Amino acid sequence: HSRLYIDFAMENDELKDDIAFEMLNLANEVFNSLDINLVKPLADIAYALDPRDKEIKNLKKHVDKIKDIAPKFKLIMEDKEIHEMISSFICLEFFPENALIENDKPKDLVIKAAEQTVIENYNRMKGYIDILKRKYPDLYNLKSSFFKNIKNSKKRRKMLKERDFESMLEDMFLDEVVMDEDVDLSSNKEKQEPFVREGKKIGRNDPCPCGSGKKYKKCCGKN
Repeated sequence: HSRLYIDFAMENDELKDDIAFEMLNLANEVFNSLDINLVKPLADIAYALDPRDKEIKNLKKHVDKIKDIAPKFKLIMEDKEIHEMISSFICLEFFPENALIENDKPKDLVIKAAEQTVIENYNRMKGYIDILKRKYPDLYNLKSSFFKNIKNSKKRRKMLKERDFESMLEDMFLDEVVMDEDVDLSSNKEKQEPFVREGKKIGRNDPCPCGSGKKYKKCCGKN
């Protein structure tokens, strides 16, 4: 069925781009299933239709990287010998780099928070990490450098200090944004003017106004 779908779409350039874009979005959504059999066909179709798109190329590369160990992500989530903190932490590696997970948070921020939690609870978690290494060496190797670093108490303290400092800076930045956007609604009861678009509306297949050379739907229009 995938081959017929691809052959049909290849007959129309605009349709081809649209389907590739939809397959990309759908693949990113079904990653939550932890089922590579759902993700891989979608990634393959998207890549067959638009192999030059950077985001699609990255998705295909990631799927090819994890496809052989993908079934083990489901196994580890069901394994009662491994604490949920460790299994959930490892399963973050199933998702591609640009994925939005846990209430639409970027993967890198979710991993940073998960690493912080593992470091803070290392003495409780080290036994489960050893079980992970013994039973699922392929999954352990995905985070082996991190696990090796946190074995050392000095490195753990240093990593915690660095993360505390980064969190402080992030909180300061967020506080500044909130202060800038804070409005006293009780003293501002002027009627809001309706939004009027300046210039012609940008179509999904029009060139993106940012100058990237991509179609609007595949650039700034994604958001």
